[in-house]
Amino acid sequence: MGRGSSCEISACVTRRRPYGQQLAGVKLTLELHDVTAKPLPQAAGSVDLVSMSSVLHVFDEPLPVLAEIRRVLAPRGIFLLHDWIRQPLATYLAYRRDEIKETGPDATRRAFRLFPVHNKYTPDDWRWLLAEAGLALRDHTQLRASHQIFVSGGLEGPPEPPALGHAPA
Repeated sequence: MGRGSSCEISACVTRRRPYGQQLAGVKLTLELHDVTAKPLPQAAGSVDLVSMSSVLHVFDEPLPVLAEIRRVLAPRGIFLLHDWIRQPLATYLAYRRDEIKETGPDATRRAFRLFPVHNKYTPDDWRWLLAEAGLALRDHTQLRASHQIFVSGGLEGPPEPPALGHAPA
């Protein structure tokens, strides 16, 4: 490939260098960019890796964000999505208490305020959103009760036509 371009949504890092080259002496640029207000500055099909961690669930409408990711993603590029998945309230509250060590009345109020934000999508919802944006799921795994990671990329070629006698989905 010869290029090494990556993008972290909400902060974008672009590197143009051969794979395997050390970063010694290379100055990385970090840029805050609102993908809901304007397109990413990268050319279409030019980014090898886009990574999003615990942020896509915040967007009221994630499909335009995913469409922009799809636009900049190289033909064999990878989109790495690590985000919250829906879980029972008791599990979520226990996670915040036992893992994050949040306790007391203020922590409980915060947990109840954040619960609907963090528990917006099921794993099936995430798979559907990725497919709807034209991103083919390559792999996924649940890292803990609260998060799943999805590895996807652009569809390889045009979608298959529907079988005769069947309407498109």
